[in-house]
Amino acid sequence: MGEETTGQLPDVLWHSTTFDTLTAILTSQCLLASDFRDTNDREEVLFGFKALRDAFGTQNTWSTTEGFADPVSAAIRENEERIIEDLESSFLHGQMICLSSARDSLSMWCGYGQLSNGGGNGAVAIGFCAADLQTLCGPSDATLQSSPAHIQQNASGGFEGPSNVDYAFRNFPQLSNALSNEDYSADFHLKWTHHLAHWMKHRKHPAFAEEREYRIWGHAYDGNDKGNSQHVVFVGNHYRRKFHLAPSSDDILGPLRHPLAIQKIMVGPKTDFGKVERFTRNVFQSYTHDRPDMCASKIPFK
Repeated sequence: MGEETTGQLPDVLWHSTTFDTLTAILTSQCLLASDFRDTNDREEVLFGFKALRDAFGTQNTWSTTEGFADPVSAAIRENEERIIEDLESSFLHGQMICLSSARDSLSMWCGYGQLSNGGGNGAVAIGFCAADLQTLCGPSDATLQSSPAHIQQNASGGFEGPSNVDYAFRNFPQLSNALSNEDYSADFHLKWTHHLAHWMKHRKHPAFAEEREYRIWGHAYDGNDKGNSQHVVFVGNHYRRKFHLAPSSDDILGPLRHPLAIQKIMVGPKTDFGKVERFTRNVFQSYTHDRPDMCASKIPFK
């Protein structure tokens, strides 16, 4: 039984990318989140919303044999529809960082390391310590105030996770059952809208299951959080939130297990291992730390 079914985080989560992007990540000490509406396939998130739309509300079209729907009273159906409408208008937003538990995957090298078209000076995969990424998202309780500055900034940006993407619709939220056992109220509405938003943002079509994806989600950037403007960056014609990998501006370790949360770096097929190793060693030496463990892909790509 794997981590996708147990809910347990793997030790390492991989971010397949190019050497050019690795350079930017190490020098900026951050990852950049992307609004899902600006990604290559915005259907990745809308897929989960459409599933909810089908299972709940007045447009319920899924059969009871599929296990997602059951006959409910008109009153319950009306309240389901209110929540779905609010989810669509107020909660269907956010920025995400995508990672994978798949190690040394040819499809990931080709899709994200751009292996098939040169890979921007080479394909690499950054192996982030999953526990460190959780730490960088910040605690959910009052101890956040005593956390390093950049962890507080990550938390204020709404970053949470990492959480695995579900390709099989496990743990489908039974809103109609909850409504039959609890009176509808403003608190119920808010609780379930948040719950369904989280569920929706971690669904993906089963055709992509081999990616074994995990996501860190943050708030959308709407231009109103002026106090945090230094924690977003304008790339092309999109604002992207910074997810800080260094706990504070002068400390890349702090409460983390690994500097910048990086546990391993894998050098992709057809990529100059020595070049990546020298650059990585020099960067971490400038931060007065040893470089992460490094290894080379075993895939004989031609």
